[in-house]
Amino acid sequence: MVKQLAKAHVINQAGDSRFDLLKRWTYTMIHCYEAKEFIRLAEETHKVHLKSSLDEVLTQQALFRGFLLSYAKCFGGNGSGKASLDPRGVFASGSSEMTTHNRIIELRNKFAAHNDDSGLDDVVIDIQESDKEIVYSHHYGLANPLNEYPEYKKNISAIDAFIVNRLNQVADRIQAETGKPLIMAGG
Repeated sequence: MVKQLAKAHVINQAGDSRFDLLKRWTYTMIHCYEAKEFIRLAEETHKVHLKSSLDEVLTQQALFRGFLLSYAKCFGGNGSGKASLDPRGVFASGSSEMTTHNRIIELRNKFAAHNDDSGLDDVVIDIQESDKEIVYSHHYGLANPLNEYPEYKKNISAIDAFIVNRLNQVADRIQAETGKPLIMAGG
């Protein structure tokens, strides 16, 4: 995969603007793929339980936060030459997918990217005071909304289908303009 991306990058550097739009949608496709894989790994390979080590908890949190960030990249203000999805074009207004999308973006903003009240983490200071001393301890609690993962995966599938449709439209246009078939390597 890295070789293919490196090769595609070299071709684009040559100044062939016919493939700029294809490149733009490829960025969005990669972010969608990352989100799909992060949530899969968080769900399937890093199950956290009461006796989990801190490493296991942090690994699942890293995967979940990676999901939130990659998902949001599909919709965020992207840099020059990168496509950005409009959620109103992907999800029907008032649909459960739009509600889930808003929840994911809220968690990205309040939990993964910034430090706001998300409901997923909390700090408690335990204080034991006597006549002679005050003893305190720090406690940090993390929650992971595992029950929401099925809804997240539905949204990713909808985004994936939307991106594939856009990529196919771009490929069709390139074929029409060049009069040559556009064939994906390995496909």
